[in-house]
Amino acid sequence: MLSVRYRIALLIVFGSLIVLLPSISNEVIAIPEYAKDVPQSLKNNCNVCHEKASGGPINDFGKDYARYNHVMESVRDLDSDGDGYKNGEELEAGTFPGFSNSYPTNQKTGLDFRLIFAIASVLVVAFLVGGKALNKR
Repeated sequence: MLSVRYRIALLIVFGSLIVLLPSISNEVIAIPEYAKDVPQSLKNNCNVCHEKASGGPINDFGKDYARYNHVMESVRDLDSDGDGYKNGEELEAGTFPGFSNSYPTNQKTGLDFRLIFAIASVLVVAFLVGGKALNKR
């Protein structure tokens, strides 16, 4: 029978997999003919054109992109979100041209929460398993 420590370690490992696996997928969810116009760094992010990360209603940039018949060159010089940066500048910087609080000078830096979660999970599992090994000595 598995000890409580091992059960906790297994729960953490499987919980981590459930949280992390969808975020490391390289599958492009966007309609392929639209995704080709988006820089590689933003290809897997629905927030480029949609209000939510999961898709749904389109944001102001998505509306402009649709209004101009999905021709990226037609919307590059617009400022869809009214933040003072052209859509093209925002796309090149990896920010979202449909959200006024996302613009080139406020890019977040630092560690991704998924990386922090993964490292913490590994450390907890190592502690739990390592503690069990030390107790046997």
